[in-house]
Amino acid sequence: AAQAMENLARAGMSAPDIQATMPALLNMSAAEGMGIDQASGILASVQAGMNLGADQGERRADVLAYTSAASKNSIATLGEAFKVVAPTASSIGVELEQVAAMLGVLGNKGFEGSEAGNALASSFSRLARRPKEARDALNQLGVAVTTSSGQMRTIPDILSAINTSFKSKGLGEAEQLAYLSRIFGSGYDK
Repeated sequence: AAQAMENLARAGMSAPDIQATMPALLNMSAAEGMGIDQASGILASVQAGMNLGADQGERRADVLAYTSAASKNSIATLGEAFKVVAPTASSIGVELEQVAAMLGVLGNKGFEGSEAGNALASSFSRLARRPKEARDALNQLGVAVTTSSGQMRTIPDILSAINTSFKSKGLGEAEQLAYLSRIFGSGYDK
């Protein structure tokens, strides 16, 4: 436990924050059957990558534990995925819970760890930069990625708008997949 506390302190957590985080960290560690030192390293990595405050340790532990329990992901594979996707997600304002939920879905489809992180980071990057192919597809669907004030809409809002457009246009599965490929890329586009 001393090494775990040291890991959290090195990540910028204060003694009261560490104390508040320890019960959730112990639960996360026990639920996964992993060492508390490894679990604390994952929490510290998620904190840094997502630019979260040091006072949010309990939240991070709970989100990782819940996502692991509700999907095929382990906390370790979620940690690997967050190492890759967190900086991109954080830079465009995607919340921890949204990233975790998307990683959970990807895990249930067989994409875990850094593979899921790369795919999600690539998708976020394409939404943020909007290369011509993605921009044209979004325009054809009538989907705006930003608000009228220029702020990026939330990922769930964007996905909901895409889905609504698919339904209103009566697009079949093949047409939907073609649009999704144009918007999000067909591989790990950067």
